[in-house]
Amino acid sequence: MKRRQNAALRSISRGLSVVETDAVNMLIAYAAKAGSTVEDGDAGHSPFTTALLNNLFVPGLDVRLAFGRVRDEVLEKTGNRQEPFVYGSIGGGSVALVPAAVVGISSKDNSEAAKADYLIVDKIGTKAAWELFLVQYPAGFYADLARQQLAKLNTANPKGSPADDSQPAVTNVQHVAPPSENVTEGPA
Repeated sequence: MKRRQNAALRSISRGLSVVETDAVNMLIAYAAKAGSTVEDGDAGHSPFTTALLNNLFVPGLDVRLAFGRVRDEVLEKTGNRQEPFVYGSIGGGSVALVPAAVVGISSKDNSEAAKADYLIVDKIGTKAAWELFLVQYPAGFYADLARQQLAKLNTANPKGSPADDSQPAVTNVQHVAPPSENVTEGPA
């Protein structure tokens, strides 16, 4: 019995032991490499946790690059006494925990799109169309104009009175005749 205990005690080492997996597309991250210990740090979090919070949730950043940054930050903060380690295997595609931010269109392009959509909605002229326009364009010049159009419709059809949103609203439309050419009337 003593021989088994001594053998067991000799096989126990300091720090974490390696845990590897045969699973596909799995990544295991440790705060320190096998056989070493981790530091608690002086702040509210350990150096590893602080580095995770700083790097892991950067939009669009691949997880492998994020853990590389975590490693570098922990090594720097601990004076090279603690080195995080990653085990596992991930395929060649980009794996980001937080998707990349969608690149927006420029305000000029957005303004032109808003104007084009405003003209279409103006022809439709229903409350539903104006409300949909304001969902798509909640701010800006054309949004302000749309709110005014919606207010006119709400005044014309106050709450409680039936309103037919399927029909265009009646607006003051003036017919302007095209300019006539200089034509003189009289005998030819």
